[in-house]
Amino acid sequence: LIEPFIDNLRRKNGWKQVNDSENKYRHILSFLLDLVDKPANKLVKGDLVKAKDLFLKLPNTRKYRQYIGKSAKELYKINIPQEHTLSNNTIKQHTDKIVTFLVWLFDNDYCPENLSAVFKDVVRTTKKEGKEPYTEDQLKALFLPEKYKSLEPSRYWIPLISLHTGARINEICQMDVADIRNVDNVWVFDINESGDRKSIKRDSSKRLIPIHSKLLELGFLKFVESRKEKIKLFNVTYTEKNGYAGVIGKWWIKWQKQCGVEENVSFHSFRKTVINYFNQTLELPEVAHAYYTGHAHQGNEGIRTYTKEKPLSDAKIMFDKLVYNIDYDRL
Repeated sequence: LIEPFIDNLRRKNGWKQVNDSENKYRHILSFLLDLVDKPANKLVKGDLVKAKDLFLKLPNTRKYRQYIGKSAKELYKINIPQEHTLSNNTIKQHTDKIVTFLVWLFDNDYCPENLSAVFKDVVRTTKKEGKEPYTEDQLKALFLPEKYKSLEPSRYWIPLISLHTGARINEICQMDVADIRNVDNVWVFDINESGDRKSIKRDSSKRLIPIHSKLLELGFLKFVESRKEKIKLFNVTYTEKNGYAGVIGKWWIKWQKQCGVEENVSFHSFRKTVINYFNQTLELPEVAHAYYTGHAHQGNEGIRTYTKEKPLSDAKIMFDKLVYNIDYDRL
């Protein structure tokens, strides 16, 4: 019943292609199935109590790789040290997905009892600190010409694009060569979900973003030309779990450390840097950039429509005002 459940989620949420959310549901529910492999109409509370015990002790496989590849039943038998386990916030994300599945089983008469209460409020969570925007000093360290310009083309361009667009990492990594277009005499990034296994966060994420003049000066269009025989713009690998962004995301964490930048920042900080620049440095109202930054503006689609209908040339001027203290001449 896992796949019918995910099909229902896909229809309900308007997911047109396999995406990260869908894969997370499938991954977590596979653990449940491994522990409790029996017909849904035979499930009892005791089955799920056992499964809950495992989810409370699941290891963080990103940090402790010795657990990778082990089944749920194998993990259940291992005495996993407390310091190896997942954070309460992550456990809650997992168990919330199981709750949704169990409610669906009951609502659709696959299970005679609503057993979701077993997984509700099993951990106490803390408010997660958001990632901060990059500071000027951090940006100078991350884009130090002596180190940065030696990177291979995909790793060179992807962070620079995010810094000058505020686009999300997967939005950039999944782009096709055809997504670089000239519209009304303005070169743009076309953020869309048309193509091989591409996905966007929500419908409001579809947008055209003017390409910053600094990227053009650095030779971005020459790079695009060099990829004209390919479909994908970047040389990246797709994975079911992380889409096209997984390898780049992991590399960027290591790159930050190599550059001495480790404090509460991540690739997502580029997005915060751009939005903060618009909101605070340039003192622009959110309506000025809502469409281009892929914001739903608290669900008000009318504001995005208003922004979208402004000329691209105006948006190009706005993005070109993103000025950073980076040694572009030597990049």
